[in-house]
Amino acid sequence: MALYSPPPPARPFSDTKPTLLTSWWITALCAVVIILRLVGRFIRVERLFREDVWAAAALLPLFMRMGFVHPILVHGTNNVLIDSPLSDGELEKRALGSRLVLVARILHPATLWLLKVVMLEFLQRLVGVTGTKRYTVLLWALRVTLATTFVAIIVADLAECRPFSNYWQITPDPGGQCRQGYAQLITLTVCTVITDLLLVIVPVRIVVKSRLSAGRKTLLVGLLCLHVFTVVVAIYRVPAIVREDGYQGTRTMWASAEILMATFAGNALAIGTFVRDTGVKKTRFRYRPEGGPAGETVSARRDNAAAAHAKKVSWLGQDSDGDEDGTEAPRRTESLDSLIPRSKFYLSKGDGGQVTKITTIEVTVSDAQSSAFRRPGEGVDGLLSRPAEVVVTGTGRSKSRGPVAALKDLIPSPEPLRSPGGHHRRGDE
Repeated sequence: MALYSPPPPARPFSDTKPTLLTSWWITALCAVVIILRLVGRFIRVERLFREDVWAAAALLPLFMRMGFVHPILVHGTNNVLIDSPLSDGELEKRALGSRLVLVARILHPATLWLLKVVMLEFLQRLVGVTGTKRYTVLLWALRVTLATTFVAIIVADLAECRPFSNYWQITPDPGGQCRQGYAQLITLTVCTVITDLLLVIVPVRIVVKSRLSAGRKTLLVGLLCLHVFTVVVAIYRVPAIVREDGYQGTRTMWASAEILMATFAGNALAIGTFVRDTGVKKTRFRYRPEGGPAGETVSARRDNAAAAHAKKVSWLGQDSDGDEDGTEAPRRTESLDSLIPRSKFYLSKGDGGQVTKITTIEVTVSDAQSSAFRRPGEGVDGLLSRPAEVVVTGTGRSKSRGPVAALKDLIPSPEPLRSPGGHHRRGDE
């Protein structure tokens, strides 16, 4: 049986109108899903990740496609049985629709492929911090595959019919290869199946090999396997379109359904983290060396820091959430809200193989003989620093005054200092 068939009979616009309205509704729903992802991400981290930028870029071909599909469904194409003479105006409208359908058949895979890039960038963000060479090479191979398959789809769309002007020829019949576009349909289906299955196998393998709990693995694998539904739609639509001789209304409906499934599959993981309140989140309270915001106590800052603390991701080693950024989230021992800056933390191996946290503290010292810091009849308590004999002092608000010296440079007083009343300094007794 030949692949190409005679053109389908003409149908009134009342039969095509439901397809047009449904396509617009699907386009709006896809846009809402993508915008929800962008807004949710910006609220949580006050910036967009690279995969979010690619998701936003998918909005452009999404709406451009509908801008072309609308006149295509209204005016029709050359894939129709002409059983009565058409006016010059009707011929021009169908010729215009036939030209626009060539562009729409490029914008359709462009939207799908941008959504695939979203998943690819997500994988890059996950495995990029691990430095594993095999995953880096695999991701580059996926990028090359996406680029190659997209070029193949464009070539199949534009190279099927010769001469090229027959793509919009109405009468006489230019032939099925210039009307039905089956080469583009089959090429798109094959490329969709290959790329979507790769985007399922690769991340699922990473999740299965991670140290996540069984429940979390099941959840993530389920979300990642949503691309399988896009594969099912792509495969099923081919015989459905061929059965109706490539009728444009049917083809547009299945293309819209495929975009809808791809949009859900590409954004489910990110939106799922918003719903479950996991993944990367901004830190609401940060360390302030001057004492923090007005009216905020040390205990309040510590409590807020503990509540806003996010876990660091490690797909290949530690427990993690499905949408973490390993380069952004602080480690459990290095909260951004710690009362001591993270630059002051040093980890070293102590005796017995235990990890010891050493904190370096800088203190302010002032002259021990200064009358501003002595009271008659009282001794002076404190430590001395080299080379001058100065004592550690400070105000009630912890604001420094005088020179700054490291605690390791402070030594006990070599000999007792006496106050004007003759009393020994209590710190040296």
